[in-house]
Amino acid sequence: MTAMRRGVMGVALCLLLVVAAAAALAQTTTIRFHYRGGGARTEVVQAWIQEFERQNPDIKVEWEQPTGDWQDKLIVAMATGTAPDVVEFWGSFGQQLARNGWLLDLRPYVERDMTEEDIADFFPAAWEGTFVQHGPHAGEQFALPRYINTMVTYYNKTLIEQAGLETPTQLYRRGDWTWQTLRESSRKLTRTVDGETVQWGYMTMTRHWERMAQFLWENGTDWFDPADPTRFTGDSPEALEVMNFLYEMIWEEGIAYRDLDWNLFWNGQVAMQDDGIAVIFSRHDASIQDSFDWDIATRPAGPNGAVPWATDDSLGIWAGSQHPEAAWRFIQFITSTEGQEIMVRIEGLAPVRRSATPAFIALDDRFDLGVFIENMLTARSGAASRVPGDIDAIGSALAAVLRASLVNNEKPYAVAIEEAKPNIEAIVRETAQ
Repeated sequence: MTAMRRGVMGVALCLLLVVAAAAALAQTTTIRFHYRGGGARTEVVQAWIQEFERQNPDIKVEWEQPTGDWQDKLIVAMATGTAPDVVEFWGSFGQQLARNGWLLDLRPYVERDMTEEDIADFFPAAWEGTFVQHGPHAGEQFALPRYINTMVTYYNKTLIEQAGLETPTQLYRRGDWTWQTLRESSRKLTRTVDGETVQWGYMTMTRHWERMAQFLWENGTDWFDPADPTRFTGDSPEALEVMNFLYEMIWEEGIAYRDLDWNLFWNGQVAMQDDGIAVIFSRHDASIQDSFDWDIATRPAGPNGAVPWATDDSLGIWAGSQHPEAAWRFIQFITSTEGQEIMVRIEGLAPVRRSATPAFIALDDRFDLGVFIENMLTARSGAASRVPGDIDAIGSALAAVLRASLVNNEKPYAVAIEEAKPNIEAIVRETAQ
């Protein structure tokens, strides 16, 4: 072969490689991923994208971190056709987007690509929260669950043992961790100095209407009638009973603090608190360090048992996405056992899949992380998913009632809810679809 011929063939080979590379590039789909960053989240997202792109070389993921007023900005982007392909949301926001038709219905993708065993691997409370409950899009599945922040009891083991009491874990194991034993323990764990309370037995986030729904469920009721979601039941005898139970602990006996304040738990001024398992490492462990021994337990059982809330943090696909298949493959990966284990290992969040729970339980042997599984056996998805009409307006009205009664003691709950009921019912009538 002459030198000239070898040169021509070399040039031709280079051209073929360039063409092949260009063709491969042309076949690569780029999707945009709208997701928070900061702290361990940044490392999680980077790990997700790196591993997903390694397994899916035909898809590239561009990560976009939301900034201030991100919800309003996302709504505008969806309305104007410029939204990211994959979006993160939590609370009532996902339901609001889905009820307006801005999120892709995932049912065809789930039916095509997920087996019954695969679906059963998701905890029911997490899976149920991804469906639209009201309006013209009712029945659509608008998301896949991302992680679970179920509510547990955090307790100061040092304070409880110094008082000669059984811990919530010990009470639970012998079947006696109830509202009544919570109250009894709180009395013995409350301390006053010169008439001023310096240590409380318990606290919960009384200002938060979705968290307060747990107490309603545990007493056999809800904010709205499950059989008729337009009928408000926050003034039922069962609701009045449980709110009075909390009122007595806070304002009459003074054994519970009036709202949730992490600093009081971190400083050893509150012995037990109801809070999400998601903050066990990111908040509590980082703040308490070696100040005292502590652990977690299930919520105390009410007359209807323990019924913790499992939050609905999820991932959805914008209905206007030009790359729904690529977006679907990406959220499938994040919510797979592998994707969940990446999140568990780096961020310490509880997974939505049963198959990823061993990784979570093994994170730290100082804590009884198996409580998470016990919680999920009776957990429910957020109350917001079942509320008809304008969720934010209804939630604001209920929060105002809780602040006026339980948080600030301005008026009894029965009075506050009776005053608010006409407005809440009007919101439902005017906005329910």
